[in-house]
Amino acid sequence: MGQSLSLLERVTVAGLLLMPLLSFLSLFLFGRKLPRHGDWLAIGFMGLSLTGALFLFSQVWGQTPLHSEFTWFLLPQPTGEVVSMQAGVYLDNLTAVMLVLVTFISLLVMVFSVGYMKGDVLYARYYAYLSLFTACMLGLLLADNLLVLFICWELVGFLSYLLIGFWYQRQAAAKASTKAFLVNRIGDVGFLWALFAFFAVFKTFNINSAQALLSTLPLQTEQDVMLLLGFGLLAGAMGKSAQFPLQVWLPDAMQGPTPVSALIHAATMVAAGVYLLARCFPFFLPEVLLTMAIIGVFTAFIGALAASQQQDIKKVLAFSTISQLGYMVMGVGVGAPEASLLHLITHAFFKASLFLISGIVIHAIQHAWHHHSNKILFEAPIDVQDMRNMGGLRMMLPLTFVCYGISAGALVGLPFFSGFLSKEALLLASVQWAQAGATWQWLLPGFGFATVLLTAYYMARQLLLVFFGRPRLKLPLKSYKYSPRQEVSWIMLAPVMLLTVLSLWVFFSWSPLSSEQSWLVPQIASALAANSFFPANGHQAHISWILYLSLAMVVLGGALAFFTRQAVRAKQFTKPVMGWRYWLKNQFFLNEAYAFVVVRPTLALGRLTEKTDHILNYGLHAFSKGFVAISKLIAWGDRWVVDGAVQMVGWSSRQVGHMGRSLQNGNIQSYYLFSLLGLVVLLFWLFY
Repeated sequence: MGQSLSLLERVTVAGLLLMPLLSFLSLFLFGRKLPRHGDWLAIGFMGLSLTGALFLFSQVWGQTPLHSEFTWFLLPQPTGEVVSMQAGVYLDNLTAVMLVLVTFISLLVMVFSVGYMKGDVLYARYYAYLSLFTACMLGLLLADNLLVLFICWELVGFLSYLLIGFWYQRQAAAKASTKAFLVNRIGDVGFLWALFAFFAVFKTFNINSAQALLSTLPLQTEQDVMLLLGFGLLAGAMGKSAQFPLQVWLPDAMQGPTPVSALIHAATMVAAGVYLLARCFPFFLPEVLLTMAIIGVFTAFIGALAASQQQDIKKVLAFSTISQLGYMVMGVGVGAPEASLLHLITHAFFKASLFLISGIVIHAIQHAWHHHSNKILFEAPIDVQDMRNMGGLRMMLPLTFVCYGISAGALVGLPFFSGFLSKEALLLASVQWAQAGATWQWLLPGFGFATVLLTAYYMARQLLLVFFGRPRLKLPLKSYKYSPRQEVSWIMLAPVMLLTVLSLWVFFSWSPLSSEQSWLVPQIASALAANSFFPANGHQAHISWILYLSLAMVVLGGALAFFTRQAVRAKQFTKPVMGWRYWLKNQFFLNEAYAFVVVRPTLALGRLTEKTDHILNYGLHAFSKGFVAISKLIAWGDRWVVDGAVQMVGWSSRQVGHMGRSLQNGNIQSYYLFSLLGLVVLLFWLFY
């Protein structure tokens, strides 16, 4: 289970979580009253969190894991037994490196946002949301049990909803945030099933305690529940990490601010699904792993296909993220979770860099348009994210161009870049998996290598569209720059340059051509209790042909983009995209399929329910009106017929009484008159 945390380590963990929480509360409540709306406060607190993460990394890396827990609540069982539910913090090699990664990327994104979000009316709220999101992500990483992890998982999803829809005044952003929230909830239903199955089998939510029970578990009797557990966890990861068929939310999420895309959709939230799969790797049965591998490689392939036909600079990177996440899921499925996590870490740096560079490009085009128009607009009348409005930017943004080239090289997997190490590790793992299985399993590495070609193609295509050729907007070249001597604000360029440097191989492995010498892989493997996927014999032979084939795919993809560059001339941009390109651009109409199969029937059912409800309400209203009328009629009859008859008898009696009483009025003349009348009546009765 691990050693207990020392007092200093406990304080550090508490501070790690409390710093971004305090930042959120301060900015949310008092942000507008603080100097510069409190951006310095969020950055300072995140810097302290990064310092704490680095300290914990130094204490844990390569050492015995640290663990601390307490009794959270007591759960009564139907048998009368009471189960003590524990919650706590678990720190191992994987947790330590992920804490550093999340806090570091968050800090750089916050620094970049000072320039990018300058002047936004919701500036303080933006930093408050970023701080709370980071706090929830850190809680997810530190959790030692699935229940707490699930709570933080949901909070991360909610914060992503707020950040994607940050500019909620725009209808597209509001719809994108709602779509992301709902699609992720579909996957989270599976995660919830997995929670129930996990507790049903192990009677605890603690991951390490459950892992210790695996060797004593009668798998034959628990296989169905373990399958439910595995597929439930896979469903949760498919939603969060945008795997087929739940990947449709991620491209639309580009409606959020670009720094948010760099943080959430490159380095943190979407990586949470892969982290979950790797952390729970020992609990997956072979059937689940096979499904995972197939879904992963298929997602990688179709994501790359869709990216190859996009015109929005951020959507190319969004589909690229889907594709790379597919690689990671495939890696877990073929039994190499440490390779997947290596790719997760390397991908975080170069993909965050690419997203921030896209933000610089968008910012430069907005600046040029505003400068040329001599007026400040809320949104430029041109689509500043459309690559058809770019071109030739390497002349105006040379440093940005260099950073883009290095980061793109890491993404496509060129030697001497970090992406080469992690991509080759994943391809090697897929080849070894295919060698140990049936012939059809070679399709998986086949699609993996095809994805390498497509990745090289769409990144080279983006490079040519954005930075090469002639500028397609007829604007003065100097108008693109932040100042005559500076292409962009240093507060935006510095984080990009740092991320670009971290895209080189030297920070991850001594060898530029092999991940076998990576200092990350063995330590991560020990944290996952997984065997290294590297074989004892024949490794160099495998590496050689995989390396050459991968490089051939990269060269072929780049050449394909270069020799078809005439197809992206500005004069052809007015032509509508048709045929197979249109299918790829629209993800094989998966959104339309969901709209036809799910959304439209649901909305139709909702309208039918509304009409039925309206009819029922009208009927009930009319029915109630009838009852009111009948009750009023009964009330009238009760008042005037029943009560009236009784009151008439009483009134008549009173009148007779009054008449009788009036005869005894004390007047002697009246007595004589009544006596005479009585005598006349008596005589008439006797003699007539």
